[in-house]
Amino acid sequence: MYPELEQHINIHAHRGAVSGEEWVLQNLSVRSYPPDEADPDAAWSVGLHPWDIEKAGVDQALKKVQLATENCQVLAVGEAGLDATIQTPMDLQEKVFRAQVEIAEMADLPVVIHAVKSYQELIGFAKAYQPAVPMIIHGFRGGAQLAGDLLKFGFLLSFGEALLKSAKVAAAFREVPDGKFFLETDESDVDIARLYERAAHLRSVSLQALRTEQHWLFRKIFNRE
Repeated sequence: MYPELEQHINIHAHRGAVSGEEWVLQNLSVRSYPPDEADPDAAWSVGLHPWDIEKAGVDQALKKVQLATENCQVLAVGEAGLDATIQTPMDLQEKVFRAQVEIAEMADLPVVIHAVKSYQELIGFAKAYQPAVPMIIHGFRGGAQLAGDLLKFGFLLSFGEALLKSAKVAAAFREVPDGKFFLETDESDVDIARLYERAAHLRSVSLQALRTEQHWLFRKIFNRE
């Protein structure tokens, strides 16, 4: 269930691994958990996505997230988060997000966060609530200033396809300290190995050094053993 040292860790994807060289923390919504054919070697994150709040019975969905955390294959709560581009009221989103952080704290699991135009709200939450578990912003697409602000308040950042396409994101990535970032494919078709190659180049380190650092951070943040 846990990655081997030679594997590329993909911290957030909506699929399983595509080769033996990749290890995936596969995201499952509460609607798709548990999967019909569960792989005993798979690892999952499970959460109530902001987009699904008004499609689900919130209390029942949150109970399902809580029950999921009792499964040793569930290594994180999420995607949870805030999205200012959808019609779901922000106060309701914030209530559901806080409830999932509380579930994660009871289970001592990290939270994988979906954030769209809501970074100041998340920073405000972190300042007021001071979460006791790691909080990972997935699919980070911002610049260096925003990255620094989020890191200051304890968030970790996960970088995906934008690292290959955006000079702004690449510049921000160069400034993120070791031990504060992950790599992911999310819903893209990009090969995780390509992201590792790009990340190693941007940080002027070897591929092996980057993999070693990612495995160290993974064990620090996700290990339930």
